[in-house]
Amino acid sequence: MYAQNAKIILVLATQVNLLELVCLEIIVILAYYPSSSQNFCCFFNYVTKKMYEMKKIVLYTTDDCPYCNIAESILKTVLDEYDGLFEYKSVKINKKESHRLSSVPTIFVGKVRIEGLPEKEQIHSALFS
Repeated sequence: MYAQNAKIILVLATQVNLLELVCLEIIVILAYYPSSSQNFCCFFNYVTKKMYEMKKIVLYTTDDCPYCNIAESILKTVLDEYDGLFEYKSVKINKKESHRLSSVPTIFVGKVRIEGLPEKEQIHSALFS
């Protein structure tokens, strides 16, 4: 039952992209399906994880970039703070290929672009924007 309700919430949340809507839906579901606080916590954690798993994180690097390893290290450090909630993909590009990137390293967190060496705060903010 919880997984089915979570799917409904996720569809609504991705269409509207409002955390408030998700919280409202959880309250409505709890009103119809009273449960223990343990079940609520499991359900809320499931919904939260699924919401943020949908955010695509991509790091673009090149082989000869002196800052790319540092940027990847910073990204890993920030993502580790969330205990596996977020995952990223690292893509090595060839400079000759056109990827519409003005510099490397470039990190995309959803639609947010971070170029050059990222600050930890930039990544944190992009994760929840």
